Amino acid sequence: MLASALTRIPRTTEGFPIMANVTIPIQFAPSTLEQAILPGWQFSLFSVNLGESSNPEVEKAAIERIGSYGRQIGHVAEALEVVIEHLKLLGLPSLEPQQKDALKVLLGDVAQARGVKAHLDPARATAQRAPAASAPPAVLPAR
Repeated sequence: MLASALTRIPRTTEGFPIMANVTIPIQFAPSTLEQAILPGWQFSLFSVNLGESSNPEVEKAAIERIGSYGRQIGHVAEALEVVIEHLKLLGLPSLEPQQKDALKVLLGDVAQARGVKAHLDPARATAQRAPAASAPPAVLPAR
């Protein structure tokens, strides 16, 4: 059977099989290349300057040792949450409804930020709920 199949292949006068044009798709490189050149690096065409500081060295040291402005604001917001709850400010009849609304908005923002942190980093959120007495206060070295 194989011999009869070979004899049916068209041949040249010299007996060689006639070669047909055959296209074989060959891809030497991917059609798209997506690769991070410098992972973790950022380049920008502009930077935002919110004004001159009276003491840029102190600002830089505070950001390096304490944390970003967002972290510092978060600490202040959480401290205000403690004060509002401890003094039961939302229950005071002497506060105007607008003042109570402002406190509720702040407490809602703090709770939302806490929820985002818990969703993105559950281990860290659990560690932050530990009693404050176990953590020593942050002290900056004297200059």
